[in-house]
Amino acid sequence: MIELGILADDLTGGMMVASLLEREGVECPLVSSVEALTDIPSTATAVVVARKLRLVDAVIAVDEAKQTVKALQKLGCKRFYYKYCATFDSTEKGNIGPIAEAILDAGSDGIGIIGGSRLTNEDAYAWSKQARSIIRTDNLDAQLGDGLPAELVHSLPPATIADACEADTVLVVGPDLKEELAILHLRLRGAATKGHTKVVEINAAPSGCEPYVERAIRCGSGEAAKYLGEILNSDDDLATRLREGSVVAVVGRSSMAESEHSSIAVAALIRDELPHATFLTALRRGNVRGALDMGLAPGVLPGRTAIDNPSSALDDIWGYTPSMKGLDTTGMLQAAAEGKIRTLVLLGADPLSDFPDRNLAAEAIQRAETVISLDKFLTASSAQADIILPTTAYGEQGGTTTNLEGRISRLTQKITPPGSVRDDWMIATELAWRLGGDLNLTSKEQIWREIEQVAPSHAGVTVERIMSEEAREGILVQESSVEYIFPSVQEPPIADGYGLRLISGRKLCCLLYTSDAADE
Repeated sequence: MIELGILADDLTGGMMVASLLEREGVECPLVSSVEALTDIPSTATAVVVARKLRLVDAVIAVDEAKQTVKALQKLGCKRFYYKYCATFDSTEKGNIGPIAEAILDAGSDGIGIIGGSRLTNEDAYAWSKQARSIIRTDNLDAQLGDGLPAELVHSLPPATIADACEADTVLVVGPDLKEELAILHLRLRGAATKGHTKVVEINAAPSGCEPYVERAIRCGSGEAAKYLGEILNSDDDLATRLREGSVVAVVGRSSMAESEHSSIAVAALIRDELPHATFLTALRRGNVRGALDMGLAPGVLPGRTAIDNPSSALDDIWGYTPSMKGLDTTGMLQAAAEGKIRTLVLLGADPLSDFPDRNLAAEAIQRAETVISLDKFLTASSAQADIILPTTAYGEQGGTTTNLEGRISRLTQKITPPGSVRDDWMIATELAWRLGGDLNLTSKEQIWREIEQVAPSHAGVTVERIMSEEAREGILVQESSVEYIFPSVQEPPIADGYGLRLISGRKLCCLLYTSDAADE
């Protein structure tokens, strides 16, 4: 049975894909017409259909592509890959029509864009602009249901890693720094062992920080705010030090299964009881902070501004922004599972592996009419996508990223990307054109000059600064106009709706008992 159908826009590209698959042990015949599909062997699991689509009129190319997909569907094929030419398009209007059509057919309310934490800041900006100004949806999220609300991240008083290493007390609530934030862990370990600062940890399980923390407070899942509140309202020496000394709070989820409400409750308590405290928000995965800064989250726009308060420059340059907050990843997957979102775009995201509720992710991907994956690797989710577009890896592209402090660093391209691989911003730009719009983005340098104009928090971060030696150490950006309204009454954290699972912070140890041992 054919599991993967590859549509190539010319014979050369088709031969390249077929040979690569055959080299990896996948039986993949190459044909040049729809009629020839009837003659492929039954043992084949993939097939390449090479059509002369690159040089013909776009209308003809789109029609032939649709005919090819329909023919492959009759063979039982449900997963498709579009191999386009390295020159991207060779005609005036090009031939990425099938992708554009899939998006257009879904409509803005039926589209969800998930991911973006693996993108550079420039890539994230392009897709934020694409979603809001062209597709006209706010259904986009760089996190996968395991982070913190973007408004909360932007609104908390920021700290740096250096601030944490010089503070009287560092309060770590939730994450295992050794496992998730290695640099922060090493810096804090050095400061603690030298006596510069005291580290206090509140978590449900032991972590890699335990050897150097002054006090490790164990609590039940979701009860961190309760335990911290009891300490602050006691005559404990720790309470006195927290109220009178400098405090940096590192706040995040303790596990993928923990509700965000627990972290929100902790942040609210610290803001109320310790107004002098500053924060480092522990966010999972690579450039998620940069993605949030570029507006890849529902309710926020580039430059740490709320969706209902865009800058005048952004209004002028973008032309349109949604006025209503869209869905986060959980909401998009639920809507897709219910048939309300028909097209899912995965920007380097793998919900089947990374989203806490795998069953929901699987149902959403299965029920969505079209799943488009832009990725560097064949993940569990992209393997089930209808359309896959290969994108560049970090070493294959330049640009910038942002760390948990809000510090922007420059990336430099090390190697030439293979084949027809493209940067994510290029694909966003091309798709916008296919949808009848124009992002007016021509290079990463030009993208950043636009970010300077539309993102209030980044107005002073010029291209010249990015290209200077200053960027090697990182350019710190801490301004934000976003306000987060904490719930007036803190309700108990929502129970885990994902079912029971084994959560192990470190190593899982198993004891095997023989019958003899059991008798003893």
